[in-house]
Amino acid sequence: MKTLFLVRHAKSSWKNEGQKDIDRPLNSRGERNALEMGNRLRSAGIQIDQFVSSPATRAQLTAQQFAECLGMTKDKIQIEDRLYFQGYRGILDTVHNFNNEVNSAILFSHNPSIEQFFFDHSCDSCLWNGSDPYEHPFLLPRR
Repeated sequence: MKTLFLVRHAKSSWKNEGQKDIDRPLNSRGERNALEMGNRLRSAGIQIDQFVSSPATRAQLTAQQFAECLGMTKDKIQIEDRLYFQGYRGILDTVHNFNNEVNSAILFSHNPSIEQFFFDHSCDSCLWNGSDPYEHPFLLPRR
């Protein structure tokens, strides 16, 4: 079975008002939370084949914390431009481009896109094999 983990970046810093959005780092709470969540995955015995992150600094730093907890080096994190505010379609295109040999992947991206993707699709085989999910939707119930 294929497994896809969707992670919204940890809490970011707004300390420097003139900083470009893409360059905003994590704040101290975000650093702690990213480390805690990475450790939870490790404690659960989760293994990840592929790490993919938005190019935004806050997403990359979140991914790096998770990778460290799971025994991977940060150079194994693939940076995917489509995950930075290219919306739902950017996430879908990223998933469609996974190598079929990848059994587990983790994406670090942004809301509202990552949340919309989660609520609209389960992580079933249609997402991995390149078929059109609009032709074969796997919808989750809405609350």
